[in-house]
Amino acid sequence: MEMRFGIYLKGGGAKGAFQAGVLCAFWQRGVEYSVVGGTSIGAVNGWYVLHGAYEELENLYMNMSEDYADLTFSGKVIDHSFLMEQLKKVSGDRSEKIDAFYVNYAKVQDGQLIEITENIKDAEVDSAIERIAWSSLLPYNHEPMSYQEFKTYAEKNDLSVKFNEDLSNKVYDGLHLDGGMINNNLIKQIFNHPSERTIVIGYNGTRDDYCKTIESLPVSNREQISYISADEPFKISDTYNFSPEFLKKRFQEGYELGIHYPLIKLISR
Repeated sequence: MEMRFGIYLKGGGAKGAFQAGVLCAFWQRGVEYSVVGGTSIGAVNGWYVLHGAYEELENLYMNMSEDYADLTFSGKVIDHSFLMEQLKKVSGDRSEKIDAFYVNYAKVQDGQLIEITENIKDAEVDSAIERIAWSSLLPYNHEPMSYQEFKTYAEKNDLSVKFNEDLSNKVYDGLHLDGGMINNNLIKQIFNHPSERTIVIGYNGTRDDYCKTIESLPVSNREQISYISADEPFKISDTYNFSPEFLKKRFQEGYELGIHYPLIKLISR
């Protein structure tokens, strides 16, 4: 396939394994991109796409150490330094075919979230990875818990209530947090770059469901979107599930979907 597409990679923490599986399958089938946008784990995956490092992307999810699943959550934010260390190891040059790589993050100021979007396609490596780190930095500010403890807590409680209280109390002032907390629907700058279609890899719901979340965009932009999501629904707590079993399972699901996805859907209206 010679046509190139715009692509937006939604945030979703460990659910990004599914997204990565689709990306690797599409790469094997010759799908290429002219512009990439990513939020949170989508920004992480986008870094691999920018470098054409799909085999390394597969390795990230298919060979995750048990140590990462056993991390204790503590402090104001969830430590994701292990992911950032992996980004520093990505090999290969940045693709000349990709015109821009947009990431977004939330600057916290006076108890408010302010969305910042940057094109980091040509940024210095350290600066680019810093922005990706901001884009994928989830708030915490609870008592220390293991993953299993926090998973149970997240399934029984609305995490946004505590976060909004902390935000109002300026607990996070001065930090840069996960871009998906302010906008996990679409980085609209993608549409500034000509492409045949804009692919959105999400997790749940249908294309119609997704398009309802971006009704503020022009109809012409919305008509350009192909939306891809998982057959098996994700739970909210899956965001934090970096266990090797979960990542392998969801990566493989994404890969199988991508391998069998009718590519005609990417070019038909």
